[in-house]
Amino acid sequence: MNQFRLRIAALLTVIIAIIILAVATFQWGANGLQASATVVLVALTAWYAIQTRRSLEETKNERRRPYILSLVTEGIDPVLNQVRNNNQRIDERDTSRYSDRCLYPNLSLGDELTEEMIADLNRDGFTVAKDYEIYRDLISTYGFAYTELRLELRDHIQREFSDWVENKEEALPENPPVTVGDSQDEINWENVPYFFGDDFTEWVLLGFAPSDRTHEIFEPFERNLMALRNNRFEEEFSHLDETIDDVDDWGNLLSEDLESVRSAYMERYDVTEMEAKSKVD
Repeated sequence: MNQFRLRIAALLTVIIAIIILAVATFQWGANGLQASATVVLVALTAWYAIQTRRSLEETKNERRRPYILSLVTEGIDPVLNQVRNNNQRIDERDTSRYSDRCLYPNLSLGDELTEEMIADLNRDGFTVAKDYEIYRDLISTYGFAYTELRLELRDHIQREFSDWVENKEEALPENPPVTVGDSQDEINWENVPYFFGDDFTEWVLLGFAPSDRTHEIFEPFERNLMALRNNRFEEEFSHLDETIDDVDDWGNLLSEDLESVRSAYMERYDVTEMEAKSKVD
């Protein structure tokens, strides 16, 4: 198709050149013909060079088009969707009915954007790959910080709060209002931090007390547990908050960059949204 268009354009150009030379001969004679021929030759050479380069570029784009379609649908789009989902989870955290620091959502980022794709993005002059690397590192940092804090919290609660029960001056009910296991065996207050260590940890991370029946278990420990957020583990919570804020900021930036790169590829290689959707389906 490109070669056919080039031949038609060349034929039309030759016809126009012949007309120009004929007019020049008629108007100025031999001298005018020679001068006009020189100008036309230079113009034709330049035009042909431009058309040839354009044709080669179109042929190259046509050959690369299937890969670009895969790059968009299998690399850019999945990452863009994950970033948008992460941003939404963080936004929902900020607008929840609890405090600003109550929710630490699960944030993820897959490896759909391969090293080959990243190399191509760099070769094509896009800076989005750098933003992607920074965002991926932040997601990893956030996940590690959350996991580490969760483990430290649980260990601290199971270790320290059993001693706190033993030394508690106020009287507690004779037995906790709960049973454990299929045997429905009752447990004592000293064992509550052990049996409910994961629950207590979750409630401290959420920053609010549960509303179900286990609140009766949580209530005697609530003040001391929630105080962990502002004393013993204040630095860890602050680090986690700062990290999730960074994830949010870079996520918004990366989302805009990915959308821009996607649009540029779709336009340059003439890829339609219908083709992209069909490729996924």
